[in-house]
Amino acid sequence: MASGVANTVRTELQCLWALAYFEGKITSLSSSGEEKDVYEQTALFQRWARHRAPYGHGRFYPDLVMDQVPYWDMLMRDLGLENRRKGGGFRELFGAYGGGDYKGVVGEWIEKNGV
Repeated sequence: MASGVANTVRTELQCLWALAYFEGKITSLSSSGEEKDVYEQTALFQRWARHRAPYGHGRFYPDLVMDQVPYWDMLMRDLGLENRRKGGGFRELFGAYGGGDYKGVVGEWIEKNGV
């Protein structure tokens, strides 16, 4: 459970991550060889979110309103997909990310994994 303002992108990426996890295709797991690392990273992220927003939803679940893009980046990296979606340059540094920047991410994952 997480709180954010762009729930469609977050939900799509989380579902894709869950599918990849159950199919054993999370690249960070295969490189570390430690499945328990996922649990440790999840607990660490939850702890950080609680301290990041102690008076918001962070007391109960990650409050990602101000941190949703770094979270999406983490999911994309775990999936082995490019998380920089703006095409580089000034757009990457100064452009706002939105749902349209993640259009086709499921297709990219399918193509990459030969599904």
